[in-house]
Amino acid sequence: MPDPLIEIRNLTVSFAVGGVLLPAVKELTLTLQPNEVVGLVGESGSGKSTALLAVMNYLPGNAVVETGSIVHGGIGPAPRRIGPPSTGSAAAASP
Repeated sequence: MPDPLIEIRNLTVSFAVGGVLLPAVKELTLTLQPNEVVGLVGESGSGKSTALLAVMNYLPGNAVVETGSIVHGGIGPAPRRIGPPSTGSAAAASP
């Protein structure tokens, strides 16, 4: 079997609000194989968007990844970058 495209293990993400950590995602484990389609379903506010923002390393500045790992394509943990990308060359290239 090929390496998973994305493997999330025990991911917990919280938001720092007023000096308190408010949990948004608790111990999410998910594996996505090549050519597999997965739907992430849940109530409003259940952490779906937060989980996917963590996978893309695009969490806002007050987000804290407390536990877990995210592996992309079997090549190791994704680097942690908090916040939007820099506005360098990508911003210059956009119309």
